[in-house]
Amino acid sequence: MKLGDRGGEKSEREITAPRVLSLGEIDRLRNQGVILIDAREGRAFASGHIPGSINIPHNELFTTWAGWILNPKKPFVLIAPAHSIPELVTALHRMGQDGMTGYLPGVHHWARSGRPLAQLPQMDAQELANALLQKRAVAIDVREPDELHSGFIPGAIAVPARRLIRRLRQPDTQRQLVFYCDRGDRSAIVASYLRHLGIRNVMSLREGILGWQAAGLELDSPEAALGFEQIDVMEAFRRSAQQGWALIDVREADAFQQGHPPGALNFPLDDFIEGHVIETLSKLEPLLLICNTGNRSAMAAEWLLDEGMTRIANVAGGVVAWQLHHLPWQK
Repeated sequence: MKLGDRGGEKSEREITAPRVLSLGEIDRLRNQGVILIDAREGRAFASGHIPGSINIPHNELFTTWAGWILNPKKPFVLIAPAHSIPELVTALHRMGQDGMTGYLPGVHHWARSGRPLAQLPQMDAQELANALLQKRAVAIDVREPDELHSGFIPGAIAVPARRLIRRLRQPDTQRQLVFYCDRGDRSAIVASYLRHLGIRNVMSLREGILGWQAAGLELDSPEAALGFEQIDVMEAFRRSAQQGWALIDVREADAFQQGHPPGALNFPLDDFIEGHVIETLSKLEPLLLICNTGNRSAMAAEWLLDEGMTRIANVAGGVVAWQLHHLPWQK
């Protein structure tokens, strides 16, 4: 969008009205790898959609997610009712997304032809609670970090939706990956995107955090009772230097490279879902977990506790407190 803006503001007169595509054309474009964007709301998409399509609901965040997912240099197809097309096309045009090949007014045309519809599996809150207890699922919170202060599902891994889409790596796990956000919109986008890429063990939590609370289930918060040891940076430095505790920095790699406590090992929290990471960390016990301020490392500690590790301590205040205490620092 920034590159396009260098040439001046775009005129809406430049917009070419898209045409309705035939089902045969949709088949051909899908076989060529063209992305299908289904703009219906999440529940309608989950109940039935063209296989491989990605859900980006037509709401105030449509252009944000279209910007994350679509490549301006590649074609795409929109699935939306005819009355919505002018508004959607104009919004996409303003942000430099002019690769729309055409549109399909609705999936009912597809279904009536006898072609199969896919569904986006969803769990309700109680189903997820049971699956987590039985270690059949992993809960992944795709909200932004500042939203976590309102509470998160116990044991969840926090990976913002935008980061999942930009830095995707298929996790090495057989558990169901259950994504959730506040209401279910963002998690449906992420889940549909991952299934589009061929990752099958993906689900979303129906109605998100709101559904979890409506079911009477509790949320954890940074102030919740901890099942692990919480220590200050001076004690962490002593254990690392004198007692051989492994210092595990769970920040992102770029933050770690900018500076970290000497001897620290970098295992970003995003990677905890991968089985080989958990196996490696179990061999390094006892562990000191550290992040920027102590929140993400506390979530990491909860995850490791669920994996059966017991000798874990979270460093309160994180690397911010570490530097404020003028402890050794490495770049």
